[in-house]
Amino acid sequence: MRVSGIQEQADLVLTSTRLSAGLSPDSDLDGTVRVWTGLVRPGGHVAVVVRAHRSQDGELVDIPTAVIRAAVAAGLVPVDRCVALVARIRGTRVLRHTSRDQVAHRTVLVFKAAERHESQAEVAVSTQSEQLTRVVA
Repeated sequence: MRVSGIQEQADLVLTSTRLSAGLSPDSDLDGTVRVWTGLVRPGGHVAVVVRAHRSQDGELVDIPTAVIRAAVAAGLVPVDRCVALVARIRGTRVLRHTSRDQVAHRTVLVFKAAERHESQAEVAVSTQSEQLTRVVA
């Protein structure tokens, strides 16, 4: 995918990923991650919403770890891993939005793109410092 005029322009890329039937977690993640890294500006962030996936034999597939591995290989630095509740809001009530076969949450992975002059190690150190500052403040 090539989007004319917005390469490395986005401060934040918010996306989701899921597997098609019969595919492995590594099947096309490299290409997908290249799209994200092509859109996000140096120093920008990529947030990826990952839904649970089960193989045909019912085993839970570890998609978040595969996404992290592909993102790191593409030069993105992991910043955070969060859980997002899947629910509907009706008035003041929070209603679960799941069926018996669904999971009531999604995993959200947040990555930072290195500045042009920064190495991945420098980004990791500055990201850890930012997280410590948020916790202390």
